[in-house]
Amino acid sequence: MIVYVVDTETTGLYGCDRGDRVVDIGIVEVDTERGTVIPVYSEVVGYDVSGTWSEDQKNAWIFSHSDLTLDMVARAKPLEEIARDVRLILDGHVAASYNEEFDFGKFLCKSPWDVDCVLAPDIMLRAHRLIDGDYLFSDGSTSWPKLETAYRGLCPDDPAHLDGPQAHRALSDAVVASHVMLALIGRGEYPDRLDCFERSSFSVFAREGC
Repeated sequence: MIVYVVDTETTGLYGCDRGDRVVDIGIVEVDTERGTVIPVYSEVVGYDVSGTWSEDQKNAWIFSHSDLTLDMVARAKPLEEIARDVRLILDGHVAASYNEEFDFGKFLCKSPWDVDCVLAPDIMLRAHRLIDGDYLFSDGSTSWPKLETAYRGLCPDDPAHLDGPQAHRALSDAVVASHVMLALIGRGEYPDRLDCFERSSFSVFAREGC
């Protein structure tokens, strides 16, 4: 079965409704039967950053923690064109991400992206069954594990050839998340049957019993 694994880099954590913007998007095609991971789409998302962006947007975390720059965003293909490309790839197909509530719930299923896909279970939530989160709470529970934490724990042979710290670019992170998903499938911790998934503009919890 083909699953498209998506990652976004954004100017904030609150979503389109709160003024945050997707500035980088990557999509990887995963064949769950063959175990292949093939990058299919990667674009910096273009905006007019000169007059409409706030100082918080111009100084977003992603610009100081990756090689993505504000100038790259200013010169990139416009949002509307990229959103159309993304819909052509994802609409009607099975997709997933590492933290679907963020990527899909706060951005890709909102305007102007308006993606309408079949969501597989969240890779992050399934990884949490095997990998402790990054923070320990007083009741002994943990937070959701970061992508790099899950990858290091589930993919010790480094199939994504990370060769160092996480790059925090969308395509690279989508490749890493794809290998985490395949590792979960190999351990029987992630479904690979279409009947486990739900068609919805956003359904982060896709029948946990599957």
